Amino acid sequence: MTFQQHLLEGTKYVQQSDPVLEEIINKVGPCKINLQKDYYKALVSSIVSQQLSVKAADTIYSRFLDLIKHNLVPGEVRKFDRETLRTAGLSNQKSSYILDLSNKFYENPTIYNHLENMDDEKVIEHLTKVKGIGEWTAHMFLMFSLGRLDVLPHGDVGFQNAVLQYYNLSIKPTHETIEKLGSNWKPYRTIAVWYLWAITDQNT
Repeated sequence: MTFQQHLLEGTKYVQQSDPVLEEIINKVGPCKINLQKDYYKALVSSIVSQQLSVKAADTIYSRFLDLIKHNLVPGEVRKFDRETLRTAGLSNQKSSYILDLSNKFYENPTIYNHLENMDDEKVIEHLTKVKGIGEWTAHMFLMFSLGRLDVLPHGDVGFQNAVLQYYNLSIKPTHETIEKLGSNWKPYRTIAVWYLWAITDQNT
């Protein structure tokens, strides 16, 4: 079964298991997840985007690519120093994170280029060894690079706000509340989360 077929199957499953999502799915349409299979590129982009608006992140990422002459491979990026990377608009911290990521991919390619062979917990364990990559970034990687369909990113603020709004809660959902709600969506929690993000974007 292809990834797209899995998305269709998962969409039908969460639609039948959750009346709130059934209504959302009818409004949003098909689930569209396009996997970023270049793992290094996906993680660099994620680091650049941390705590920035989409527009600001896109601008800095574009400047960063120009700086490295679009040669976005670990062995080349690690040749730059933090001060040079900062000229693209990256903070000192993010420059440090990108260099640490580049060194880890360069020095351990058999690990970092084959993350798809690991279970979710092992992927999170390896990624969070990189400076600047926490659980949230690891969750995004699982969802949008590895195509794991049962990820529940408890710490994502947009997801929390969507749950608060569409499930008519009086306070922001706790970890336990999200776990309980997510149990209805297993084994397709990624798809449920995607739809809650999508309906929020559609209504803003």
